[in-house]
Amino acid sequence: MNRCSTTLSPRPTLAPLAPLPPLPPLPPWALAAAKRHARRRARQGGAIIFIVSMTIGVLVSLGAFALLSAATEIKSAGYERQALQTHYLAEFAMVATAQKIGPDYAMAVESSMRVPSCAGCVGDYDPGYPRNHCTSLEAVPSTASASTRACKILRIPDLTQGWGGITTALRPSTPTAPGSLGAVPFDGDFGVEVTDAMFGAPVAGMANVGQQQLSMCPVTFTVATYGQTKPSVAYAGTNTKQIYGASSLEVGRGRLIGGPIPCPP
Repeated sequence: MNRCSTTLSPRPTLAPLAPLPPLPPLPPWALAAAKRHARRRARQGGAIIFIVSMTIGVLVSLGAFALLSAATEIKSAGYERQALQTHYLAEFAMVATAQKIGPDYAMAVESSMRVPSCAGCVGDYDPGYPRNHCTSLEAVPSTASASTRACKILRIPDLTQGWGGITTALRPSTPTAPGSLGAVPFDGDFGVEVTDAMFGAPVAGMANVGQQQLSMCPVTFTVATYGQTKPSVAYAGTNTKQIYGASSLEVGRGRLIGGPIPCPP
C-alpha cells in the first residue's frame, strides 16, 4: 500500500505598498473661492423651504383639481339621470294620452275643448282666457276662431282614471323608502294639452241609433306633452329658487288619432 504525501509551499510575502505622494497645496485663489461659496450657502438657508413650499402647493393644486373634476362628474351624472327621467315622463304622457282617447273619452275631450263642462274648470274652454290656460297656444291671437283657440288640459288624475286601483302614477320618495324616481328627493309630474281637433271622413259600417244612421268619424288631436322633475317640497320647503333652479322640463308634441266619435253636423 503506497501513501502519497503533499508538502505545501510557503505563502509568498507581499511587498508593502509605497506611500502616496502628498497632495499639492491649493492655490490661494481656490481657497478663497471655496470660502466665498461657503459664506453664500450660509446666507441661503431658507431657499430649500421655498422649494418645498412650492412643491407642496403644486401637489395641493393637483389634488383640488382632481376633487373638483370628480364632483363635476358626479353632478353631470345626476343631471343626465334627471334629464332622462324627465324625458320618459313626457313620453309616458304621450302614451297615456294615446291609450285614453278611445271612442268614449275622445268625445268628452273634444266637447270640453269648445264648451265649458263646469264653471271655472281649468283646462276646459274658457272664453275669459285668450289661450284657455294652454301654453301651446302662446302664438295664437285672441281674435282667432274658437276652434283654433280650443284646448283641453289633461293632468295625472285625468290620465290615470281606470288604471285598476292605482291611486298615484308616481310614488314620492321618503327617507325610509325610495320613490318612483329613485332614492332622491325629487317629485315628478306630467300633463298634456290637447288642441286642433280635426275630424276625418265618416267610417262606414257604424251601427244605427233607432232608425237614424249614426255617422262616426275619427278625430285627430295635436298633443303637447310636458314632463317635469323638481326637488320635493318636503325637502326644499318653500324655497322657490331651490325648487325651480334644479327643475327639469321637457316638452313633446305629436298628432294622435282618436275615436271614432259622432261626426259634427
